[in-house]
Amino acid sequence: MEGRITSANPAAVRLTGYSREELIGTRVWGASAPEGWQEAYAAIERAQEGGTTLDNVEVSVLSRNGELRDLSISFAPVREADGKLIGSAITLRDQTEFNATRAKLVQAERLAATGQMISAIAHESRNALQRIQIGVDMLGFDLPEDADSRQDLHRISRAKEDLHHLFEDLRNYAAPLRLECQRCSVANIWRQAWSGLESTRAGRDATLIEHIGGVSFQFEEESICNDDRKLEARATKLDCEVDAFRLEQVFRNLFENSLSACDDPIEITICCCDTWIDDRPALAIRVEDNGPGLTPDQRVRLFDAFFTTKQKGTGLGMAIAQRIMSAHFGTISVANADSGGACIELVLPRSFS
Repeated sequence: MEGRITSANPAAVRLTGYSREELIGTRVWGASAPEGWQEAYAAIERAQEGGTTLDNVEVSVLSRNGELRDLSISFAPVREADGKLIGSAITLRDQTEFNATRAKLVQAERLAATGQMISAIAHESRNALQRIQIGVDMLGFDLPEDADSRQDLHRISRAKEDLHHLFEDLRNYAAPLRLECQRCSVANIWRQAWSGLESTRAGRDATLIEHIGGVSFQFEEESICNDDRKLEARATKLDCEVDAFRLEQVFRNLFENSLSACDDPIEITICCCDTWIDDRPALAIRVEDNGPGLTPDQRVRLFDAFFTTKQKGTGLGMAIAQRIMSAHFGTISVANADSGGACIELVLPRSFS
């Protein structure tokens, strides 16, 4: 036997990326093995030489179009009635999607276990951190206002806050998301997130600009009470069925990143328009800033857990934001704006139904 392919069905053509004419006549092993298939063909060759069979041996192969696929290979000799070896039967099963689903299930189980552990640690640590803060407060009462030791107390208190923030980020990342959705204005959610960062914005020249339905205006907390009717009219265009608390986390992360990356004066611009996602009406929201933008490496890794460019960042904010958007059956993507700053686009279905 020369070990050449004499027949290939349409499934083999699809898996390999080679046409039937290209496969037939090709040696199943040796130097003529297609690029990326050497491992698979070597396994077949060993079975062929030893006169044994292969039963669902998994290998990774490279199809002709450069796509990496996981295959399960079975091999058996084909003999005549008198036992004479006349050929071999090779069966290829595509395991790529199955393996990907299995990996996601394993990852979900690990995250669930990690979430339970982190929740327990965060709970116990919260009690310890509260005791630290109480001790700091009591010492503050005993120290004179001009004592140098007050700076040390301040650093201890800041370190305690950093630890608390870290534990909360870890808990939010690992814990399963349970959404409590209701129809509400997305604009009200991002305004609440912006207002919640008032202390972070203190002393900064930072402005939030909204482009809604062709109308551009600066958001100021005072304007909400003075012009309720105009805000209500704009809000009806921005209603979606969302978990307001979770979505506020997303906007808070985006705003915090822009405030950290941009020099004063800071301009964060939100633009909205109607779109579709999976044949369903959706709302597209672009959040742009006037900062330095993102490098190619940052754009690729922005949603990776623990990746951060901040000195005190945990690197979980954008990973959490991606999980929240996925739970809403939406998307989040990153690019650089035409002006050069960072641009994050959120796409939210109008409703779950």
